Amino acid sequence: SLQVIPLRHVDAERMMELISALVASAGSGQAQGGSNQLKVIADTSSDRLLVKGSPEMIAKVQEMVNQLDTTPSRRLSGLRVFRLKYASAGHIAEMLRGLLASQSINSAGAASTLESASLNGASSTGSALNNNTNALTNSATNTSTGATGAALSTASSGGTGNGIGGRPFSIIADETQNAVIVNAAPELMFEIEDAVAQLDSRRAQVLIQAAIVEVSGDDATQLGVQWALGNANSGYGVVNFNNVGASAVSLAAAALSGGANISAAAGSIAGALIGIGDSKKDSQGNTQFYGAILQALDSSTSANLLSMPSILTLDNEKASILVGQNVPFVTGSY
Repeated sequence: SLQVIPLRHVDAERMMELISALVASAGSGQAQGGSNQLKVIADTSSDRLLVKGSPEMIAKVQEMVNQLDTTPSRRLSGLRVFRLKYASAGHIAEMLRGLLASQSINSAGAASTLESASLNGASSTGSALNNNTNALTNSATNTSTGATGAALSTASSGGTGNGIGGRPFSIIADETQNAVIVNAAPELMFEIEDAVAQLDSRRAQVLIQAAIVEVSGDDATQLGVQWALGNANSGYGVVNFNNVGASAVSLAAAALSGGANISAAAGSIAGALIGIGDSKKDSQGNTQFYGAILQALDSSTSANLLSMPSILTLDNEKASILVGQNVPFVTGSY
């Protein structure tokens, strides 16, 4: 025969392991006559045990379950407050309600299928017995089969709540403290606690910064070539432009006065600089000087940084920013 044993506090897989270990250690894994072996299956979706075997073995399993299915010391209360660190209380509460409600629907469908299969199997067993026993035995067998079917139907209903296995639950979101208040059966707290721990995680953030700069039209761009040519006896000629620091004239004067002055004059030239220069003596002993300076300058000194606005938002979330000011103006008079 088949019996469904609902659990209230202990997980179905854990209870199946305990029952299997106890039956194996007792050496009573065979039913009467040794023809049927005891089988225990855990229904994790609704925390139930499916036990198949002789009535004596099922009675022993039921007694073991009654002794082992007790409330853990840390789950004495069905009320729990989860204080969230990152997630929104309203969002977590909505997800928990949907999760438990969907599991409740799946559990109800599985229970209906199990009841139908169990009753059909019991009816088939009764029909087989009717063909091999007398009328009195048939009547007793049918009565026993009907009682077993009624017991299976009562055990699988599990109550009138809207939770898993018919267990009611209540989930409330406290937005002011960002907490979720859960009032449910102690056995549901295991799943709720695990779900909250996985959902309450830090989300990625995106930071966007911008710079608002005012730039005027006073930028300067200069490009030119200066050259000089002459000798110590007849003087020299120079072509240069002003307002660029040292010129070819100052460099020539520095060359005549000494090498240290040349370095100081060259360092005062603004922009990029390329210069060449040399001297030669002709056949008459006159020294010829020549030189050239290529200079490029691009300057901008009129940039005004007005503000650096920034916005911080969560990943995959829309955000907007307004940079400006409200300026009132008169629209009428009374």
